[in-house]
Amino acid sequence: MAIMQQEEAEELLRTKVFNENECPDKLRPAESRILKKCGGLPLAILVTTGILRNDPENEKWWENMAQKSLSMDELYSDS
Repeated sequence: MAIMQQEEAEELLRTKVFNENECPDKLRPAESRILKKCGGLPLAILVTTGILRNDPENEKWWENMAQKSLSMDELYSDS
């Protein structure tokens, strides 16, 4: 599977979490950070959506995911 473009990644996350291509405005900042950390990788997005579906409207839950998930850059760093 190829790296997804931003619009594709947003659509995948939104349809898996909310069953439509819409994200509540209050969650968009966290959504953006989460998707950046997923690095356009479909599997990373799908794993994340499985977690977010547990409490899809909880802003604190999303912020927690945005802060605690590893980014692809962190996974591949030499440090």
